[in-house]
Amino acid sequence: RIGSINFNLNKYKKASENYSFIVKKMHPNKTSPKPSQIFITSKRNLAICQFKLKDYKSAFKNFNDIVAWNKDKGEDHYSIAMIYLLNNKKNTACKALKQAYKMGMSNALEALNKYCK
Repeated sequence: RIGSINFNLNKYKKASENYSFIVKKMHPNKTSPKPSQIFITSKRNLAICQFKLKDYKSAFKNFNDIVAWNKDKGEDHYSIAMIYLLNNKKNTACKALKQAYKMGMSNALEALNKYCK
């Protein structure tokens, strides 16, 4: 909850520290190999903070971890697409935007029309 408060106050560095703590404590292991919802939510929020702090490499990794665990949402693919666009990888960005739109993220359609024609 402290991470959410810091996030809502635009204190992304502090929020990322809060979310990192949860991610480290709740990381899947041999005893509990499936990621919990709290872990996934914290990992997603950490990735969003990293994106806002322009730590795109870390954000990209965390969003892709979520996708690999099949816990992804359209917003994750949209964020991945934005990172691809920042790295001038338009074709790959368009694929991620299509996936985001397919998963119900309506904002992805605007980005598809803007970047993928």
